[in-house]
Amino acid sequence: FFIFDIVSMYTVLLFAFISLSSVGALSLQLEAAGSTLFAPIFGQWTASFDMVSGTKVEYTLTTSQKALSLLSTTDSHIEFGSSVNPLPKGTSDAYPELGLMNFPFVATPVVFIYNLPGSPSPDDVDSDILPIIITRENAIRIFNGNIIKWNDERLVETQDSEAWQEYLRNCNMTIDGWLRSDETGTTEILTSAFSQFDTTWAEEFGVFSSWPAEFYNTRLSFRYADGTIGVLSGVSITPYSIGYVGLSAALSNAYPYVARMDNRAGNIVGTGSENLTPALVNALVDENFVTDITDSPEDQAYPIMGLSYILIQSIQQPRHDCEKRRETWSFFNYVLTKLNSTTATGMGFAPLSPELSHKVMQALAEVSCDGRSLLDIETTESYELYFVLPVAMCIGIIAVLSLAIISFLLVLVLNPKDKRLPVPMSVFGITLFIAAILGYIGIGMWLIVPSSDNVCMARVWLGTIAVSVMLGASISRASQIKRLNEALHSIAKMEDMIQQKVWWAFLDLGVIVCVQLMILVIWQSVDPFRSVIVVSDDINLVGYYQCASDSLGMWGAEIGFLAIIVIYGMIEIYQAWNLPSQTNQSKWILFSLYNVILTAAVCLPIISLVEDETDVAIVAIVGLIFLFFQMQISFMIPSFYSGIYRSTKSGSSGGSTKGTGKSTTKRSQAKESSFDTGRS
Repeated sequence: FFIFDIVSMYTVLLFAFISLSSVGALSLQLEAAGSTLFAPIFGQWTASFDMVSGTKVEYTLTTSQKALSLLSTTDSHIEFGSSVNPLPKGTSDAYPELGLMNFPFVATPVVFIYNLPGSPSPDDVDSDILPIIITRENAIRIFNGNIIKWNDERLVETQDSEAWQEYLRNCNMTIDGWLRSDETGTTEILTSAFSQFDTTWAEEFGVFSSWPAEFYNTRLSFRYADGTIGVLSGVSITPYSIGYVGLSAALSNAYPYVARMDNRAGNIVGTGSENLTPALVNALVDENFVTDITDSPEDQAYPIMGLSYILIQSIQQPRHDCEKRRETWSFFNYVLTKLNSTTATGMGFAPLSPELSHKVMQALAEVSCDGRSLLDIETTESYELYFVLPVAMCIGIIAVLSLAIISFLLVLVLNPKDKRLPVPMSVFGITLFIAAILGYIGIGMWLIVPSSDNVCMARVWLGTIAVSVMLGASISRASQIKRLNEALHSIAKMEDMIQQKVWWAFLDLGVIVCVQLMILVIWQSVDPFRSVIVVSDDINLVGYYQCASDSLGMWGAEIGFLAIIVIYGMIEIYQAWNLPSQTNQSKWILFSLYNVILTAAVCLPIISLVEDETDVAIVAIVGLIFLFFQMQISFMIPSFYSGIYRSTKSGSSGGSTKGTGKSTTKRSQAKESSFDTGRS
């Protein structure tokens, strides 16, 4: 039967879990726009975010300048933009009502790609062959027109393999150059690096984002190309050509011919992860997250790199939907804390250092919508039990009240002339009823979000006290049955019980409740139950309030105390087991303790394993309702029998008692008094 009952309770709990399973949230759609350079990484990031959050991010391919233009109006339809470079100086001051803000999310390496037919290839069988070396000096010479042919000795002598030296000496071909025709951050990163590599370039040309027209006119064999894909396509179809693109474009299009360079430390470096991350390790940014990581002094750092930025409006606009804004910030959080370090390098970008990511998140936390930080944890306002919990509580309370009323009416019907307090409404009945009401109030605390420590305290105190009172009342009833039986065989003990009335019946109950209160007071002083926020979804920044107590010792003390009560009750029941049936309710009390053990055997393991507050609530409520209801039944049923027994006894012996002697009458009155004491 024990196994059958456990399976039954697990079935009830399983049904509760299924019926209370949460409905998935409606998906949102965010709009963004930015540089085509970030198309590969945003494609992966947005797909991943959609998978884990259900929110789609539509990233429109355009230019950094166009993204800034879209964000420079109060009715912009995009949530954020991306740019290879930070906001131009003075942009934020020009639009003070928007609060335009930028923050870095990756660093972008700009590389030279080439097309040299018949050249030594890294894909050849000879694994020692590496890509061509384009030193910083030679790169500037190519782009300013000082080196116009591939067999220029300055290119030949910088190669570190005989195969490349031999190839270049025999390559008497003009260098065809591909430049971006549009305004782009990639060009700005390149020319910024050139300006640091060479003072002459800095003085003559400086840093720019679009090539001047006169620059094209004075250079032979240089061609225009629109966008990253234009340059990549132009180089791939033009023999003996060179161009520059973001590394991510070369990788995403599987273009293998990417040149190596020398860095400030004089080392020849490629574009592996070990070369992309060093520049960001010690990068110092200003209050606007602007810094120059080009030509880093780190030994293995790739030299042509620049931070790339996300652009946002930090001041809330009338068009802003706070739900969308929160989801946008969740996307930023997901990108910077989950994906950046694991996906950026493999896609041709350098991830931010942990320190820089932390600074960015701190700045984003200061942005608010409707007066609330967009990075605050969104706590659930209820446990999605709006319908089931109140219904369950009402059913339980109605059942308890119905049992009490029905028992009261049955006894009145069975004993219409009995003017004494009916058995179900006696002291123990009232005690159990009050304990059940306390328990249901404690269950009601689960309907209140535990955003306050007081709610957590009420849950624990009301629940444990209710259980202790019910157990104590049942055990006191068993002790009373045993003492009553002893009194029936001794006039002295019977008279002593009558004089003491019912106070001794509360001895066990009083001790149990006092010990329980002492445990709770100690628990409150050592490690009180407190309200904490548990992050259930660190991607969407969703969490819930939970009552927590870390003191395993106090948990053990409480469980041990309840176990001792159950064991003591079973001893009392054992001693009263064979007493007269008309006064013996030990079998029903054993039934109560059995259900306590059953409830603990089912609920405690589940509560210790589940982490979600909703699941804990379901288990606790089902268990407590079951426990309170069956303990009321275990008192009411023997009360029915007691009333029936008294009615039957009264009917069968009503006429015969008139002729009895005085001593018999006193003895009967004493027995009735003792029965009254026992019932109460």
